[in-house]
Amino acid sequence: MLLLYSQTRAFTGDEGFHLLAAQLIRSGMRPYVDFFFPQTPLNAYWNAGWMAVFGESWRVAHAVAALMTAGAVFLTADYGYRRFPVPEWRLAAAITAGLLTGLNGVVAAYGAVAQAYGICLFLSVAAFRFCVAAVERRGPIFAAASGLLASAGAACSLLTAPVAPVLFLWTLFCNRRGNRWTKLLAFALGAAIPWLPVLRLATLAPRVVWFNLVQYHTQFRAIYWPDTTEHDVEILTSWIDSGQALTLLLLAICGLLFVKYRSAWPPADFYLCACLAIALAAEVSTAHPTFSRYYLLTVPFLAIPAVAGLYAIGSMRQDHLRPARHVHLGRL
Repeated sequence: MLLLYSQTRAFTGDEGFHLLAAQLIRSGMRPYVDFFFPQTPLNAYWNAGWMAVFGESWRVAHAVAALMTAGAVFLTADYGYRRFPVPEWRLAAAITAGLLTGLNGVVAAYGAVAQAYGICLFLSVAAFRFCVAAVERRGPIFAAASGLLASAGAACSLLTAPVAPVLFLWTLFCNRRGNRWTKLLAFALGAAIPWLPVLRLATLAPRVVWFNLVQYHTQFRAIYWPDTTEHDVEILTSWIDSGQALTLLLLAICGLLFVKYRSAWPPADFYLCACLAIALAAEVSTAHPTFSRYYLLTVPFLAIPAVAGLYAIGSMRQDHLRPARHVHLGRL
């Protein structure tokens, strides 16, 4: 369904800038050095690579973005199926996590366009999954994969920049097996790889790269958007009028409180989701101006504790071991 939407109705005005960047890269030009591009470049290279295979068309970029978003939804649902602490609820947990993520209006609307949202969702959730596995294993391979994927997300869009440091600190303080320092080194080495193209471009034109990635955002981005502060306040309070956002947030808070005070479940994974959601929300809230679509990056990490919140509500009923009766709550 998301793929069909990507080919028929998906559109946002800003994506033309990203499609043009991919076309320029296809023609042999370099971001920053040969043309202005105030974004990290990996998503543009990603789109250019797929265009080299299937042709220069917005349909190609849309299809790939939709598949990446669908992959993020699957990874979120699969987490619920594999790791939810109550075996009888695992299928319901998978369905609910998938619905909360995939049917989120902002995820569906912007996860299928040529901007970096789709690939950032996938890379962030995949990095989270590898980190959860890494702290439970002796070897460093999963930690390296987590660092690589989290950093690749930031190399697609700086909106996901908090994911890598949060996962790095989680590996440092919550490692349960194996040598944590070996894992941290592997994480750091993996995290360095996606930035090699940027470092190469920086050696060619350091001042230009600095302007595109830092100076433009800190000094010039707000110029084209009048009344930026008023706009930001409006965006930061708009969740109050969103039924989906309120439902997701309240279920997530309920789930975290249940895990902490009412259950004997291992809380680590739920706390990690909360840390990621808070860090991402704080990051996108500081963008000046910010936009409501930026917050879609927090959705998978709210959906996982939201499943625990749904269980907490369902466990108050006598038929709580029949979870299919409660899954519809997660679709609100």
